[in-house]
Amino acid sequence: MTHIPPSGGEHARQRRVTDMLVSMHSDLRDTYARRATATTSAILVLTALGATAAFANGAVPLTILGLSAARATWAGFLTFGTFALVLVDLVLDHRGAESRHADAAKRLAELKARFREPYDPATAASLAQRYEEVTDEVEQIPGRSFDRLKSRHLRKVEVSRLLSQHPGLSVHGARRILRTRLAAAKRAV
Repeated sequence: MTHIPPSGGEHARQRRVTDMLVSMHSDLRDTYARRATATTSAILVLTALGATAAFANGAVPLTILGLSAARATWAGFLTFGTFALVLVDLVLDHRGAESRHADAAKRLAELKARFREPYDPATAASLAQRYEEVTDEVEQIPGRSFDRLKSRHLRKVEVSRLLSQHPGLSVHGARRILRTRLAAAKRAV
């Protein structure tokens, strides 16, 4: 199949979409990493508490979060909670999602680097073909997250633009300017 080289406008669109997808996948990678770490940490804490309750003296009731019960009862509740959390972790597979989005971000970042080169009609067809391959192969952005992630990406781009225009401006200051602009635009609508 021969590929017709894309126009400079299509090349620019693919470059913008690639940049946005890198941001989106990086954001999802970080979100899933935080969730996976939180879940794993909760499992470890519940396991440690359950083991402590199981091996402690059973004669004295244990009070956790204002609730008092026999240590064996707490050991049972903590063991059940741990088991339930492990099942949730297995079903949601945050580590797997993190890995898939990390791979997508890496592959798209490599593609983005190729788009930084000046537009050349001689190599445009192969770059367009690579764009199609990568975007077809990587994990898709969940539909329910797309608009939120696109909005976050566009805010990031605008903050970056403000920082480039005003080198002494802090990131916090650029975000404040952007929030003011967005609030004014919202009131105008």
